[in-house]
Amino acid sequence: MRDKRFIAEHRGGPLKKEQHYQLITWACDCSDHVLYLFGEKIDERLKKALHVAKEWRQGNASVGDARKASLGAI
Repeated sequence: MRDKRFIAEHRGGPLKKEQHYQLITWACDCSDHVLYLFGEKIDERLKKALHVAKEWRQGNASVGDARKASLGAI
């Protein structure tokens, strides 16, 4: 079961939509700061997941796209 602290209010969790966007922005920023530690060969699934997360934040990807990307299915 997913942790309800990180689920949007309209899905039964405590996060308002703007807080959800702030959380994904923070997570992407953190990832960008440490990505270089992976070296030159970064798994394409990770790059794709980060790209889709940023697209979701801007309204250009669906929640389904984000879920698939986080599982490496895209």
